[in-house]
Amino acid sequence: MKTIQIKERNLSLTTNLLFRPNVAALIKVGPQFLGCIRTDLSGIQCMQGGIENGEFPEDALHRELFEELGLLKGTYSIEHASKIWRRYRWPSGIKFREGPQHLGQEQKWYLIEVPEFSSIDLQRSQGEFCELKLLTVADLIQNIVSWKKPILSDFCFELGLL
Repeated sequence: MKTIQIKERNLSLTTNLLFRPNVAALIKVGPQFLGCIRTDLSGIQCMQGGIENGEFPEDALHRELFEELGLLKGTYSIEHASKIWRRYRWPSGIKFREGPQHLGQEQKWYLIEVPEFSSIDLQRSQGEFCELKLLTVADLIQNIVSWKKPILSDFCFELGLL
């Protein structure tokens, strides 16, 4: 099994490449949470993206927040980083879009606080999302795509939101 090292600021994680290394964010805007609808898939998702070779997870997070939501550093804060990495498997139709070498993703989750919804600028993003919704955490979990529901629920449990 082929493995890679993911370096965090104070630890190093070895992961197998059957699961793509990834960061994900639960984004809090006021009392609500951001649900994102992709341009190429139906259903609500949270912001996420791959960790590029040699990148620290937190650096990937900043890059992805800009690429997917047009968020500039300084317009949001990292409130919490997950204690564990969480894995999920892609449904068969998704797996082949990302490449047959990956069964799913292994994610480091973050809670991000965005004080002003107007900081999010999809015009500045790379166009991955076509619509954004502000939801309660219960509604976000209920409406997120089915294969991501368990890991989002688990992260919300870690945060004490459930």
